[in-house]
Parts: sequence; C-alpha cells; structure tokens
Amino acid sequence: MFAEALSPAVKAHCDVLINFHTDLARRALESLQAISEVNMRLAREAMAELGEASQRMLAAATPAEQLASARGDVGGDVGGNALRNYQQGLADALARANHSLAQSAEAHLPNVSRTANALADDMVRKANEEGAKAAERQRQTLERMGLHGANGQGRPVLSH
Repeated sequence: MFAEALSPAVKAHCDVLINFHTDLARRALESLQAISEVNMRLAREAMAELGEASQRMLAAATPAEQLASARGDVGGDVGGNALRNYQQGLADALARANHSLAQSAEAHLPNVSRTANALADDMVRKANEEGAKAAERQRQTLERMGLHGANGQGRPVLSH
C-alpha cells in the first residue's frame, strides 16, 4: 500500500540508491574479507617464524648460541619477514578496495544524480500544482463568503 502511494520518480530514485548502496556494501565486505585474509596470513607466518626461531634456540649447543638465536643473529629476523609481507599485503588489499569502491561510485553516481534531479523536478512540479490548487480554493472560498466583490479587488463592495 505504501509503495503504491509513491510517485514513479521516488520509486526510481529509491531503486537506484538501493542498488548503489548494495554494491558498495558488497564491495566493502569483499575488501574486509581480503584484509582478514592478510591478517590470517600474518598470524600463520609469524607463528611459523616463531616456531623456527624456537627450534634454533633449542638446537643451540651453547648458551651463547641460544642468546644469538634469541636475538635473531642466527637465521634471520624473527617476525620481520612476516611483518614485511603483511605490510605489502595490506597495502595491496587497501589499494584494491579503493579501486573497487571508486568503480562502484563511478558506475552508480550518474544514475543517482539523474534520478535525484528527476525527483527534485517532480517535487517542484507537484508543489506548484498544489500551490495553484490552494490559491484556487482560497479564491472560491472568498467568493462564497462574498468577500470577492464586484470591484475585483478582493474587498467587499460597500453599499451606502
């Protein structure tokens, strides 16, 4: 019942806005999924690097080798590779997200603008029609009340 009361311009604009927001939400969720995958990859790589460092520490024969292994002097930078991969993966995911959202806006905004203009034009037209109807009702009411006299000035004709 409510949808029947809406003008075609309102319906068209709502449809375009819903499609636009749906596409934006879909693309945002895809971007969040990509970022989550990057986060999971960081956790897996960091755990793997930590495991390898622990193995090297346990395999060390002397306390000096254990200390060198703990500092990362032997076998590389514990967590460093994972962090570098994470930063690169995150930058890539954010760049793809930015591109995807920009594509969505580029695809939908012309229709949003077109339907918004059509809706504004429809509202102006209806407001003008309603204003004219109200003026006509007011004129008719004044005539019925006898206030719209023969002089056409909207004042009663006073007879002496």
